[in-house]
Amino acid sequence: MAFIEEDLVFYETSGGGVTLSGGEPLLQSEFCLALAKRCREKGIHVLMDTALNVSFSVIEPLLEWVDHWFVDLKAADEETYRQFTGGSLNLTLSNMAQLVQQGASVTARIPLIPGVNATVECCGRMARLLKKTGVTQVAVLPFHRLGSSKYTALGSSYAFAQQEPMTKAEAKEFADVFAAEGLSAEVDG
Repeated sequence: MAFIEEDLVFYETSGGGVTLSGGEPLLQSEFCLALAKRCREKGIHVLMDTALNVSFSVIEPLLEWVDHWFVDLKAADEETYRQFTGGSLNLTLSNMAQLVQQGASVTARIPLIPGVNATVECCGRMARLLKKTGVTQVAVLPFHRLGSSKYTALGSSYAFAQQEPMTKAEAKEFADVFAAEGLSAEVDG
């Protein structure tokens, strides 16, 4: 908290706050809860950036302490979701719906991944799934290769090493798919 409080003036003047992200921050939910409580007690806004692929019992204690939730959605069907994330699409969608039902502010973040979800068809399917959850805000994230150095450092190959980064104009075409389904969509990142 001492480190966070060094920027208290910045948070107050900018309206910003602390983002809990990872990896997956909810795998350390007790720490997240303790930190979120302390931040909010100091008037610091808290944003959770998560895949939301945990039991809702892990999420529920955080509801009153987190101001906004960014939830990654990377596929439109269970098989593809499991293949690329190791998690469950159905669990993520169920948790999103429960957050909305509890009155939480939620933005679905769609990292556009060539060959996985960066198609008009897939984005349309994801939009329709999101509508069922009650989520209305979408941030489309253009594909980039910024994480490739992590793979190199780990001695692993990066499947998208030769893939060209996506422009914001290209990503806007996908944001328009979500907007056509009645969602508020913008390009982020």
